[in-house]
Amino acid sequence: MKNLILYSLAFAVLFSACKKEEPVLSGNSSQSDFDFTVTRYPGGDTLPFSNKVAFTNKSVDAFAWLWDFGDATQSVLENPEHIYGTGTSFLVRLTSIGKAGNNTSSRTISLASPCEFGPFNLLTGCGNKKWSLSPENDAIRVLNGPDTISSAAPEACQGDDVYTFSATGNFVYDAKGQTFVNGSCQSSKTNASAFKMLKNEGGNPILILDAVSGGNPFLGRSDEVIGNRYEILSVSEDAFRVKCQLNDGRSLLMKFVSASLSLNTVKLFLTGGSRKTWRLDSLSSAPITAGVEANPTQYYAGGALAPCQKDDWYTFTSGDSLYVNCNGSTLQPSQGYSCGGDNSFSSEFTFGAVSGGVDGVAQIGLAANNPAQWIGILDRSNENVYRVLDISSSTLTLRSGNGTGIVHTLKFVLK
Repeated sequence: MKNLILYSLAFAVLFSACKKEEPVLSGNSSQSDFDFTVTRYPGGDTLPFSNKVAFTNKSVDAFAWLWDFGDATQSVLENPEHIYGTGTSFLVRLTSIGKAGNNTSSRTISLASPCEFGPFNLLTGCGNKKWSLSPENDAIRVLNGPDTISSAAPEACQGDDVYTFSATGNFVYDAKGQTFVNGSCQSSKTNASAFKMLKNEGGNPILILDAVSGGNPFLGRSDEVIGNRYEILSVSEDAFRVKCQLNDGRSLLMKFVSASLSLNTVKLFLTGGSRKTWRLDSLSSAPITAGVEANPTQYYAGGALAPCQKDDWYTFTSGDSLYVNCNGSTLQPSQGYSCGGDNSFSSEFTFGAVSGGVDGVAQIGLAANNPAQWIGILDRSNENVYRVLDISSSTLTLRSGNGTGIVHTLKFVLK
């Protein structure tokens, strides 16, 4: 394909030239050579940035050129400029076309990348990385000077908000329909579409959200923040913390966790960092289904919960303890799926990665072949494992079994 472009380009130039003077294909073949200069913009310590490369053509005995910039783009200009959106190494080739043939030279150019700055790399994953407010009880702290005024976990409609930071500087906000505004759950607000980070040498990096027409951009809480600036106190692969100044003089501290559902994040959502209580989702049309891994609703596609299931509480702690409280009665499959005795219990659980190549981002294990230990339904598979299919601050979806037999899919919400 590249040779076809070269020959087509040469033919077009020759055809055009023949109207004035017929070129003679003789003499020395073209000698290809080039140089380049790199300009980074915006300059200073602002991230992300792009690299603009100005190429100087030093070829001899050439009347046409083809540039391959190494990023799937090309040019036929003699001295082109090219913008690389990300910094890394690129093999640039220049093919020059002369009367006696063409010649190619190549050079590898290495460009700076915003991902070389650790906090930017961690925040964006050098790609697109999603974050949500931590479910911990002190994820949102309001301070007046050094004194804490209040500490709180995010509300349900706030905890499922997702903030995506891209290495290109794009910012995407997904409120999942609602977010927390002025003390209540309300419709989603318009948010920024881009961000930048100041390296702030000698201090903590500063995250700045772009302005929003007719409103204010926000991160975590929807308060108006002075200058749309958030000081990054710490950042890792799993979490980051910010501090900002509100217009009334108070400070706001917030902790975010990765929404990519690493094991650490799943455990944090499951336990809230200490202990967290869940119940089956009585508002769902299918809080419990039964089937096989390939068809999870094959045997039971869902239906309303029995009253004695609605008040079963499941409390998970960060110390790997599970407390199940049936409040006097629960559903008994052995009695025709009617409400019967109280099967409350407490036990330790195991937590780790899913094995066997089946769906799930983490796995909870109870004692195998022990009918006294269960989650959601008493007639679960004997292996007594539960795979976390999805989790947020306020919702949890489990699937019982290792995928080789009958599986139950169980939907939970916060108690």
